[in-house]
Amino acid sequence: MDGIIAELEWTAQNQTGRPVVETIFFGGGTPSLMQGGSVGRILQKIAALWPMANDPEINLEGQSGIRRRGPLRRLPRRRRQPRLAGHSGR
Repeated sequence: MDGIIAELEWTAQNQTGRPVVETIFFGGGTPSLMQGGSVGRILQKIAALWPMANDPEINLEGQSGIRRRGPLRRLPRRRRQPRLAGHSGR
């Protein structure tokens, strides 16, 4: 986890400007094995380093069935309709 935080900080320090974050994607299935607190720590760091859109899209790709048995099972269920990738649904 410390490596991810360090890489976020390095990226922010070495990029030109501060683009508004509209989308965050945790991909590959492995992120679904992280504890919910770890995901929260990453999101907090991103919000501290870059301006956030009013309604950012945040996706976490997970392994099949991980929602029921994995460490993220305590996260709140989605309250809105899902969006298709590349389509805002608005």
